[in-house]
Amino acid sequence: MDTATISTPEYFENTFGVDAAQAAELSRQAGFVGANRGGGITAEAPAAVTAAPATPSPATLSARAEYDQLMADRAANKVSTEVYRKRERELAEIIANGAGEAPAPAASAPPTDPFAAHFAPPASSSDYKFPYTENTPTDESIEADRTLKDAMFEAKLPRSAVESILTNVAAAARAIAANPASLPERLAATKVRATAMWQKEGISWETALNTIEREVETWPEALQAQFVKNMRLLGPMDLDSILQISMYRNRAALGRQP
Repeated sequence: MDTATISTPEYFENTFGVDAAQAAELSRQAGFVGANRGGGITAEAPAAVTAAPATPSPATLSARAEYDQLMADRAANKVSTEVYRKRERELAEIIANGAGEAPAPAASAPPTDPFAAHFAPPASSSDYKFPYTENTPTDESIEADRTLKDAMFEAKLPRSAVESILTNVAAAARAIAANPASLPERLAATKVRATAMWQKEGISWETALNTIEREVETWPEALQAQFVKNMRLLGPMDLDSILQISMYRNRAALGRQP
Protein backbone atom coordinates (compact mmCIF):
# COMPACT_ATOMS: atom_id res chain seq x y z
CA MET A 1 0.00 0.00 0.00
CA ASP A 2 1.58 3.33 -1.03
CA THR A 3 1.97 6.43 1.12
CA ALA A 4 -0.84 8.28 -0.63
CA THR A 5 -3.29 5.47 0.10
CA ILE A 6 -2.50 5.25 3.80
CA SER A 7 -2.77 9.01 4.17
CA THR A 8 -6.39 9.31 3.13
CA PRO A 9 -9.22 9.94 5.60
CA GLU A 10 -10.87 6.76 4.36
CA TYR A 11 -7.84 4.71 5.38
CA PHE A 12 -7.88 5.98 8.97
CA GLU A 13 -11.66 5.71 9.21
CA ASN A 14 -11.79 2.13 7.92
CA THR A 15 -8.64 0.87 9.65
CA PHE A 16 -9.00 2.44 13.09
CA GLY A 17 -12.76 2.99 13.26
CA VAL A 18 -12.50 6.70 14.02
CA ASP A 19 -15.16 9.19 12.99
CA ALA A 20 -14.91 11.40 9.92
CA ALA A 21 -13.50 14.39 11.83
CA GLN A 22 -10.75 12.36 13.48
CA ALA A 23 -9.97 10.62 10.20
CA ALA A 24 -9.64 13.96 8.43
CA GLU A 25 -7.31 15.28 11.13
CA LEU A 26 -5.13 12.14 11.06
CA SER A 27 -4.96 12.36 7.27
CA ARG A 28 -3.86 15.98 7.48
CA GLN A 29 -1.16 15.14 10.00
CA ALA A 30 0.04 12.20 7.92
CA GLY A 31 0.30 14.40 4.87
CA PHE A 32 2.31 16.97 6.79
CA VAL A 33 4.69 14.34 8.15
CA GLY A 34 5.13 12.87 4.68
CA ALA A 35 5.97 16.24 3.21
CA ASN A 36 8.67 16.79 5.84
CA ARG A 37 10.09 13.25 5.89
CA GLY A 38 13.87 13.19 5.43
CA GLY A 39 14.37 16.79 6.44
CA GLY A 40 13.14 16.48 9.98
CA ILE A 41 9.69 17.31 11.20
CA THR A 42 9.33 20.96 11.99
CA ALA A 43 6.63 22.61 13.98
CA GLU A 44 3.61 23.42 11.87
CA ALA A 45 2.55 27.04 11.93
CA PRO A 46 -0.72 27.29 13.90
CA ALA A 47 -3.82 28.47 12.11
CA ALA A 48 -4.56 32.14 12.62
CA VAL A 49 -7.11 32.73 15.37
CA THR A 50 -9.44 35.66 15.05
CA ALA A 51 -11.67 37.10 17.72
CA ALA A 52 -14.87 36.23 15.89
CA PRO A 53 -16.33 32.70 15.98
CA ALA A 54 -15.79 30.59 12.87
CA THR A 55 -19.48 30.34 12.00
CA PRO A 56 -20.61 31.48 9.52
CA SER A 57 -17.37 31.42 7.50
CA PRO A 58 -16.17 34.00 5.00
CA ALA A 59 -16.53 32.84 1.43
CA THR A 60 -12.74 32.91 0.96
CA LEU A 61 -11.94 30.65 3.93
CA SER A 62 -11.21 27.04 3.03
CA ALA A 63 -12.95 24.19 4.81
CA ARG A 64 -9.63 23.09 6.30
CA ALA A 65 -8.85 26.59 7.59
CA GLU A 66 -12.33 27.01 9.00
CA TYR A 67 -12.08 23.62 10.70
CA ASP A 68 -8.85 24.73 12.42
CA GLN A 69 -10.49 28.02 13.37
CA LEU A 70 -13.52 26.22 14.75
CA MET A 71 -11.30 24.04 16.96
CA ALA A 72 -9.53 27.14 18.29
CA ASP A 73 -12.81 28.96 18.91
CA ARG A 74 -14.23 25.96 20.71
CA ALA A 75 -11.15 25.68 22.93
CA ALA A 76 -11.52 29.38 23.76
CA ASN A 77 -15.25 28.90 24.45
CA LYS A 78 -16.19 31.39 21.71
CA VAL A 79 -18.76 29.15 20.07
CA SER A 80 -21.70 27.25 21.54
CA THR A 81 -21.79 23.48 21.77
CA GLU A 82 -24.76 23.32 19.41
CA VAL A 83 -23.11 25.43 16.70
CA TYR A 84 -19.78 23.65 17.14
CA ARG A 85 -21.19 20.14 16.77
CA LYS A 86 -23.23 20.96 13.69
CA ARG A 87 -20.50 22.88 11.87
CA GLU A 88 -17.79 20.39 12.85
CA ARG A 89 -19.75 17.59 11.17
CA GLU A 90 -20.30 19.69 8.06
CA LEU A 91 -16.65 20.61 7.71
CA ALA A 92 -15.38 17.12 8.54
CA GLU A 93 -17.51 15.69 5.76
CA ILE A 94 -16.20 18.25 3.27
CA ILE A 95 -12.59 17.51 4.26
CA ALA A 96 -13.13 13.75 4.17
CA ASN A 97 -14.43 14.10 0.62
CA GLY A 98 -11.16 15.75 -0.43
CA ALA A 99 -12.46 19.32 -0.68
CA GLY A 100 -10.66 20.70 2.35
CA GLU A 101 -8.79 23.36 0.36
CA ALA A 102 -11.92 24.59 -1.41
CA PRO A 103 -13.87 27.55 0.01
CA ALA A 104 -16.26 26.27 2.65
CA PRO A 105 -19.96 26.86 2.00
CA ALA A 106 -21.64 29.19 4.44
CA ALA A 107 -22.96 27.53 7.56
CA SER A 108 -26.68 27.38 8.05
CA ALA A 109 -27.95 29.37 11.00
CA PRO A 110 -28.59 27.36 14.16
CA PRO A 111 -32.23 26.66 14.91
CA THR A 112 -34.04 29.42 16.74
CA ASP A 113 -35.00 28.68 20.32
CA PRO A 114 -38.78 29.26 20.37
CA PHE A 115 -38.76 29.55 24.18
CA ALA A 116 -35.97 32.12 24.51
CA ALA A 117 -38.25 35.15 24.54
CA HIS A 118 -40.67 33.53 27.01
CA PHE A 119 -37.94 32.83 29.56
CA ALA A 120 -35.93 36.03 29.00
CA PRO A 121 -35.94 38.82 31.60
CA PRO A 122 -37.31 42.26 30.68
CA ALA A 123 -35.07 45.04 29.40
CA SER A 124 -34.79 46.61 32.87
CA SER A 125 -35.93 45.99 36.43
CA SER A 126 -38.46 48.82 36.20
CA ASP A 127 -40.41 46.80 33.62
CA TYR A 128 -41.71 44.44 36.31
CA LYS A 129 -45.24 45.46 37.32
CA PHE A 130 -46.43 44.58 40.82
CA PRO A 131 -50.12 43.94 41.62
CA TYR A 132 -52.18 47.00 42.47
CA THR A 133 -52.73 47.70 46.14
CA GLU A 134 -55.08 50.17 47.77
CA ASN A 135 -52.49 51.01 50.41
CA THR A 136 -50.88 54.41 50.01
CA PRO A 137 -47.24 53.82 49.04
CA THR A 138 -44.62 55.09 51.47
CA ASP A 139 -40.98 55.86 50.83
CA GLU A 140 -40.11 52.60 52.57
CA SER A 141 -42.50 50.50 50.46
CA ILE A 142 -41.32 52.15 47.25
CA GLU A 143 -37.71 51.40 48.13
CA ALA A 144 -38.60 47.82 49.09
CA ASP A 145 -40.33 47.31 45.73
CA ARG A 146 -37.32 48.73 43.91
CA THR A 147 -34.96 46.39 45.80
CA LEU A 148 -37.16 43.41 45.00
CA LYS A 149 -37.36 44.32 41.31
CA ASP A 150 -33.59 44.69 41.15
CA ALA A 151 -33.22 41.24 42.71
CA MET A 152 -35.66 39.72 40.21
CA PHE A 153 -33.76 41.32 37.36
CA GLU A 154 -30.45 40.05 38.73
CA ALA A 155 -31.99 36.57 38.84
CA LYS A 156 -33.04 37.06 35.18
CA LEU A 157 -36.63 36.08 35.92
CA PRO A 158 -39.10 36.48 33.04
CA ARG A 159 -41.64 39.24 33.51
CA SER A 160 -44.67 37.09 32.68
CA ALA A 161 -43.81 34.51 35.34
CA VAL A 162 -43.08 37.14 37.98
CA GLU A 163 -46.30 39.07 37.43
CA SER A 164 -48.43 35.91 37.32
CA ILE A 165 -46.91 34.58 40.54
CA LEU A 166 -47.24 37.90 42.37
CA THR A 167 -50.86 38.29 41.30
CA ASN A 168 -51.67 34.78 42.55
CA VAL A 169 -49.80 35.33 45.82
CA ALA A 170 -51.68 38.56 46.48
CA ALA A 171 -55.02 36.82 45.87
CA ALA A 172 -54.04 33.91 48.12
CA ALA A 173 -52.95 36.28 50.88
CA ARG A 174 -56.34 38.02 50.81
CA ALA A 175 -58.19 34.70 50.88
CA ILE A 176 -56.20 33.34 53.82
CA ALA A 177 -56.50 36.63 55.71
CA ALA A 178 -60.26 36.32 55.39
CA ASN A 179 -60.23 32.64 56.44
CA PRO A 180 -56.98 31.61 58.22
CA ALA A 181 -58.32 28.11 58.89
CA SER A 182 -58.28 27.41 55.13
CA LEU A 183 -54.47 27.38 54.92
CA PRO A 184 -53.88 23.66 55.72
CA GLU A 185 -56.51 22.65 53.17
CA ARG A 186 -54.94 24.96 50.61
CA LEU A 187 -51.46 23.50 51.15
CA ALA A 188 -52.77 19.94 50.81
CA ALA A 189 -54.67 20.80 47.63
CA THR A 190 -51.59 22.44 46.15
CA LYS A 191 -49.54 19.29 46.67
CA VAL A 192 -52.23 17.02 45.19
CA ARG A 193 -52.72 19.17 42.09
CA ALA A 194 -49.01 19.79 41.50
CA THR A 195 -48.15 16.11 41.98
CA ALA A 196 -50.80 15.05 39.45
CA MET A 197 -49.59 17.69 36.98
CA TRP A 198 -45.91 16.72 37.24
CA GLN A 199 -46.58 12.99 37.11
CA LYS A 200 -47.68 13.44 33.50
CA GLU A 201 -44.10 14.59 32.77
CA GLY A 202 -42.53 11.81 34.82
CA ILE A 203 -41.49 14.21 37.61
CA SER A 204 -42.14 13.38 41.25
CA TRP A 205 -43.17 15.92 43.89
CA GLU A 206 -39.81 15.50 45.66
CA THR A 207 -37.78 15.93 42.46
CA ALA A 208 -39.74 19.03 41.50
CA LEU A 209 -39.25 20.65 44.92
CA ASN A 210 -35.53 19.85 44.89
CA THR A 211 -35.21 21.42 41.44
CA ILE A 212 -37.12 24.51 42.57
CA GLU A 213 -34.93 24.76 45.68
CA ARG A 214 -31.74 24.65 43.59
CA GLU A 215 -33.11 27.41 41.36
CA VAL A 216 -34.05 29.61 44.30
CA GLU A 217 -30.57 29.15 45.78
CA THR A 218 -29.14 30.95 42.73
CA TRP A 219 -31.26 34.05 43.41
CA PRO A 220 -30.09 37.11 45.38
CA GLU A 221 -30.67 36.84 49.12
CA ALA A 222 -33.44 39.45 49.14
CA LEU A 223 -35.41 37.41 46.62
CA GLN A 224 -34.74 34.16 48.44
CA ALA A 225 -36.15 35.71 51.60
CA GLN A 226 -39.33 36.72 49.78
CA PHE A 227 -39.71 33.18 48.41
CA VAL A 228 -39.42 31.66 51.89
CA LYS A 229 -41.86 34.21 53.29
CA ASN A 230 -44.51 33.56 50.63
CA MET A 231 -43.97 29.90 49.76
CA ARG A 232 -47.12 28.81 51.58
CA LEU A 233 -49.09 31.13 49.28
CA LEU A 234 -47.79 29.61 46.05
CA GLY A 235 -50.27 27.55 44.05
CA PRO A 236 -49.48 24.63 41.70
CA MET A 237 -49.02 26.87 38.66
CA ASP A 238 -46.73 29.20 40.58
CA LEU A 239 -44.48 26.34 41.64
CA ASP A 240 -44.55 24.97 38.12
CA SER A 241 -43.48 28.34 36.70
CA ILE A 242 -40.32 28.25 38.82
CA LEU A 243 -39.75 24.60 37.94
CA GLN A 244 -40.02 25.31 34.21
CA ILE A 245 -37.58 28.24 34.51
CA SER A 246 -35.05 25.98 36.21
CA MET A 247 -35.51 23.16 33.70
CA TYR A 248 -35.16 25.55 30.77
CA ARG A 249 -31.96 27.02 32.17
CA ASN A 250 -30.50 23.57 32.75
CA ARG A 251 -31.23 22.58 29.15
CA ALA A 252 -29.74 25.82 27.86
CA ALA A 253 -26.61 25.29 29.94
CA LEU A 254 -26.21 21.84 28.39
CA GLY A 255 -26.66 23.22 24.89
CA ARG A 256 -29.97 21.41 24.36
CA GLN A 257 -33.19 22.58 22.80
CA PRO A 258 -36.22 22.65 25.13
